[in-house]
Amino acid sequence: MLQSLEIEHGSMWLLLDQTKEHLDNGNIEEAKEKMNEFMRILLEHDGAEEGSVYQQLDTMPDEDQANLILEEVKLANPPKEWKCKAIR
Repeated sequence: MLQSLEIEHGSMWLLLDQTKEHLDNGNIEEAKEKMNEFMRILLEHDGAEEGSVYQQLDTMPDEDQANLILEEVKLANPPKEWKCKAIR
């Protein structure tokens, strides 16, 4: 389940990049199509997170939640082209 949600995060990121590119090029209709696709994925994604991931986390002690999150951070890899805007 978590792997599927992570893939959706990447898909949403890509769709937002594509939307911005269309907007920058004045392609409003294409940008709207990308945003509609983004919203479709987001609504399903939020339902999956709210219906399972967050509920499962709420059953865990705070220390276990923190350790799980720290482990995920250690394993996380940012998208290939990602750059922190704060240090550009």
